[in-house]
Amino acid sequence: MARSHSALNLMPAERIECFVSARRVRSVLLELFAILGPVVVGHALFHLLLPVGGFIRWLIPALYGIAFVACAIVICTRWLQKGPQIVLDQFGIEDRRQSLGVVEWCDIQRVSIREIHGAEFLALDVENPEKYLSRLSRWSRWGSRSLVRQGYPAIAISFTFVDPSLDQVLQFIQRNHAKPI
Repeated sequence: MARSHSALNLMPAERIECFVSARRVRSVLLELFAILGPVVVGHALFHLLLPVGGFIRWLIPALYGIAFVACAIVICTRWLQKGPQIVLDQFGIEDRRQSLGVVEWCDIQRVSIREIHGAEFLALDVENPEKYLSRLSRWSRWGSRSLVRQGYPAIAISFTFVDPSLDQVLQFIQRNHAKPI
């Protein structure tokens, strides 16, 4: 799935800001607990009922619990973030959750909506990806390069927890910053 536009002709633009959506965060939390909860509890109970004693008996359920709590903490911290998380204006696109800074419109060659494992994101093909990737942490840079090896653009912006939706943002880009195909 790839809906796209080339971003070449610049026009004076309004500004669009994407904020954390409590509704979307709640939805993801409910999915997490509804899908993974029974699996984790069932598997943990299975390990607790094994005839193996001592440390091993408690290790797997403890690891599940730690992973489950860690996911919930990450999602909840996203929920509590204040202010706009993604800003699109006359200068470019800024995802304030990443360290990319403003990805300038003049550097963007193509904007598309791509999907990995059911999650959609805004994919930006830029003229010089290293200009932006060099600002990321080593771990984030590695993740971006692995996306490139799989055929995706180096810069990907997730809209999982924010409003307006990805389709509304793409319409804004097409209306304000894109040369018609």
